[in-house]
Amino acid sequence: FPTARGIWRAAAALEQRHGSFEALDALLKQACEHCPTAEDLWLMAAKQQWLHGDVPTARAILRDAFKTNPNSERIWLAAVKLEWENGEIALARRLLATAREHAPSPRVWMKSALLEREDADAPAGAERALLDEGLARFPLDWKMWLMRAQAEEAGGDVEAARAQYRQGLQHCPGCVPMWIAAAALEERARGSVIKARSVLEVARLKNPANAALWRAAVRLEARAGNHTLSASLLAKALQECPTSGLLWAENIRVAPRPQQKRRSMD
Repeated sequence: FPTARGIWRAAAALEQRHGSFEALDALLKQACEHCPTAEDLWLMAAKQQWLHGDVPTARAILRDAFKTNPNSERIWLAAVKLEWENGEIALARRLLATAREHAPSPRVWMKSALLEREDADAPAGAERALLDEGLARFPLDWKMWLMRAQAEEAGGDVEAARAQYRQGLQHCPGCVPMWIAAAALEERARGSVIKARSVLEVARLKNPANAALWRAAVRLEARAGNHTLSASLLAKALQECPTSGLLWAENIRVAPRPQQKRRSMD
């Protein structure tokens, strides 16, 4: 069964555990010849060469992979990672630009913006521009909204960051991480819990019985020194989410040390 991908994967796994690099390399070459559209086999072959210190061969394998998988997000991003982690930032940027044409996806746009964020020599505004383009295509991608707001806050424009969170939450009202991030912005920017508390209250109305939102509210009040309110919120949270391991762990964490063992046994 030369075209059975599962058999090639199993054989490669066996060579990884018990064989030599040379045997694994030869096997993966055969696998890619027989199953040219199997992304994971190409990626395994390239990764083995990279781990072996042969970046040019890893690069060549990915070039061959593109010939039969021109629209593969995974292969494009693997090629980007190879260049990025080997200091070839300009080449990684060019690959991402091509990936946005051939394999446009939220992840490709996000990685493109992330490269600009991490490159100290990136043109001013490059990250924001890419995120704006990505969000125009994928307005329901909460990670890009989060990055967009973070970019504004990093630039010192809290009001613009706040506006990005508002837009993002209009598109993604069920995104708990974005609600928590928006509340954290208010806590940092205003030095007060009032607005942050309000954000988390709205979040819980839109996402009832969400343990992460309850925990965020509990911790917000604790940081502000409102320990009675924090304890009250935790009690309400456990009533609403009685089987939440997240909240029971929080209940143990905040208990006075003599009570921690007892609470952990409850």
